[in-house]
Amino acid sequence: MHDEEERQYRAAADYRYATRRLEWYTAVHARSHGITLQQYLMLLAIRGHPSYPRVRIGDIAARLIVKHHAASLAVTRGE
Repeated sequence: MHDEEERQYRAAADYRYATRRLEWYTAVHARSHGITLQQYLMLLAIRGHPSYPRVRIGDIAARLIVKHHAASLAVTRGE
């Protein structure tokens, strides 16, 4: 059981490391284009949504894992 537990911890740590690297790279890339990471993620959520170009605020909120009103404010402000 100890070996299996170690394997699971290592897999979780490796996955988290990979996601942090992706987030870092994405933030650097977004800044190089003059936008914030949050703006990039919102644009990605909109453009990559299966309903594009008819994406609703609720769809954006679900993709960004935020409340409806937070997504609405972000879209209104262009964040």
